[in-house]
Amino acid sequence: MPKAKFKLNGKPVEVPYEPGMHLLEVLREQCGIVSPKNGCAPEGTCGCCAILIDGRPVLSCLRKPEQIEGRDVVTLEGIPEDMRNVLGEAFVLEGGVQCGFCIPGIVVRASSMLQQGCTGDREAVEQGLTGHLCRCTGYARIVDAIQTAGEAWKNGGSLPHQEPRRHFYFGEEFGMSRNPAFSNGKHGNGNGKKNGFGIGDSPSRYRGFEQALGERPFVDDMRVPGMLHGALVLSEHPRAKVNAIDTSAALTMPGVVRTFTAADVPGQRGTGLNYPDLPVFVAVGETTCCVGDFLALVVADTQFQARQAADKVKIDYTVLEPVTDPFAALEPGAPKVHPEGNLFVHDNLLDSTVFSRGDVEAGFAASTHIIEQTFTTQPVEPAFLEPEACLAIPSSDGIKVFSQSQGSTYDQKQISDILKLPPEKVEIELAASGGAFGAKEELSIQGQTAVAAFILQRPVKTVLTRKQSTQHHVKRHPMILKFKVGADAEGHLLAVRARIMGDTGGYAGTGGKCLLRAACHSCGPYRVPNVDVESKAVFTNNPTSGAMRGFGSNQAQFAMEGIMDLLAEKVGIDGWDIRVRNVLNPGDKFATGQIMRESVRGMRQALEAVKDIYKNAK
Repeated sequence: MPKAKFKLNGKPVEVPYEPGMHLLEVLREQCGIVSPKNGCAPEGTCGCCAILIDGRPVLSCLRKPEQIEGRDVVTLEGIPEDMRNVLGEAFVLEGGVQCGFCIPGIVVRASSMLQQGCTGDREAVEQGLTGHLCRCTGYARIVDAIQTAGEAWKNGGSLPHQEPRRHFYFGEEFGMSRNPAFSNGKHGNGNGKKNGFGIGDSPSRYRGFEQALGERPFVDDMRVPGMLHGALVLSEHPRAKVNAIDTSAALTMPGVVRTFTAADVPGQRGTGLNYPDLPVFVAVGETTCCVGDFLALVVADTQFQARQAADKVKIDYTVLEPVTDPFAALEPGAPKVHPEGNLFVHDNLLDSTVFSRGDVEAGFAASTHIIEQTFTTQPVEPAFLEPEACLAIPSSDGIKVFSQSQGSTYDQKQISDILKLPPEKVEIELAASGGAFGAKEELSIQGQTAVAAFILQRPVKTVLTRKQSTQHHVKRHPMILKFKVGADAEGHLLAVRARIMGDTGGYAGTGGKCLLRAACHSCGPYRVPNVDVESKAVFTNNPTSGAMRGFGSNQAQFAMEGIMDLLAEKVGIDGWDIRVRNVLNPGDKFATGQIMRESVRGMRQALEAVKDIYKNAK
């Protein structure tokens, strides 16, 4: 096995590595350095793995270990402690830490900026961050944090009693006070110390200091004695019958301990929050439903070995034409996405929502203006930065699972069914999650990892690659929304007919719930006396859709707001006027007939608050 000789955080090291490993794998697996995070390796697109080589920031997933021979490598662990403290405290003060997965890489970049003395130029800071992705903060507070750290570094490294840079503090209008997160330069409650916060105060981010410096572990950062590593094999085809799964070549690869397929699942193989249609593994003889399907798991001594071996698993398929159009999926004679012989058998119509109020035809007949328009929304990738990861630690009669899930109590029930264990024998510990946005609600790799750990009676950790994660997890539902809307001469809405088609992809997920939300929000925040709505969630062989920040309402709101703009043009008024004429008031009926309470008045107040800005912008 070759070895790389270099200086790591000031100390000479000689590190063995497998041919084909990149530097990030060497640092994390061979050296135990976990502050550089693996968000996309080896794509080099997220910036989470930034380190310093000879004082310059680089992405470690794009470097080979042979390229660092004799070089000086510094990770966040090796940055001088006084600079680490300044950067960590500044990120907590400015609210620059949310999920925290991207921040250690950004802090490494920021340390270089502090050394160069260029943090006073905001544009230069922003330009310096172009190689880093953040899905939580919107970047402004990260830039604030770097500039604040730069000022403190010039002033000797202290930030005593400093106020955050941001000019608007949510809650001030309600009488809530600011309470700086610092006391004598220390980092608020980020390190467990109390600052005496009370009701109405704004505390600092919980464990934000540790998150900023990469010290709060995500699942992939966890190590336990005797731990093995899992790597999953995903379907190459959205719709194909699995004739055979050959793991023999994988079993001969270095470090491989065992492979697992559907036949190894002790208990229930189907998972799902609403329908048990998502298999832990697709079995031989069954048909895949999308490219996110899992077929096998390879367990080996290292993550690198497991992934190398997983590539050797051979699947014999009968490839079938995929069903990709939700309208075609409902045609008579269309192939079933979940056919006979599969674990879960279902028609292609997953669910529908239908409701009406008043007399829509009478509303159209009384309308001066009629608008008919079809809107199409695309699938949206949630793009959280931490790929799915799970660590399972068995005991003789139970198991502990470290999960990054958004529904850990549901994980417990499903894993207990998979392993045929009483729920009290399954302990779930919710680990830090590097983003989710709705896409980590369903069980993903927890079941497969638990099966391997329980059968082998050894700890097993599984982490998806970025490519696998993107294949597997849910997207925001693509929808086709066909609207017919009527209004009187002044633009007051009289009738809405909406027909909404949602592509739920290969598995149910929260498809029925999201299309229910789309239907309920089809009229937006507006008064409509006559309503006729129907929405459908339809299976296809496209990637599975699910909840993502808005849970199906965003698509319907997009369509209705487009209608309002078209209506404003017809009436001859602007977008503000058409909305203020129709926005719900207390006592009005929502699309579903729900009576709006006093709190709905906030929508009109929001319109009034932006009136001058909108009018002047025109």
